[in-house]
Amino acid sequence: MRYTFAVRLCALVPATLFIAGCSGEPTEADIRAIYEAEIAKANEQMVNLGGEQAASLLGKSELHSVTRLACKEADQASGYYCDVEVDMSVPILGRTTQIRTQRFVKSDSGWIVIDR
Repeated sequence: MRYTFAVRLCALVPATLFIAGCSGEPTEADIRAIYEAEIAKANEQMVNLGGEQAASLLGKSELHSVTRLACKEADQASGYYCDVEVDMSVPILGRTTQIRTQRFVKSDSGWIVIDR
C-alpha cells in the first residue's frame, strides 16, 4: 500500500510543477532577461556609433535590479500588464529607479514587451 502511495506522489509532484510553470504570467526572471537584452543592445549601439573609447568615457547602461510587483491578464489584448520596478544606470542621467507598467506577450522566441 505504501508503495502505490509513493508512486502516485512521485507522479503528482512533477505534474503539479509543470502546471504551475504554465501559469501564464511572466516571471521576474523572464522580465529581467528582457531588460538585460535591451541594455546589451543599447550598449552595443553606443559602441557602434561612438567607438569603444567614447562608450568608456560616457559609461555604459547597467541594470542593477528588476522587481516584478504585480501582473494581471490584459483585458482587451493578449498578454499581461505587469508593474515592474527597474533600478538602472544610464549615461548622463545616472542611476534611477522607476516603476513601470508594461504589457508582456509570449512569442515563439519567449516573452517580449509591447509598447502601449
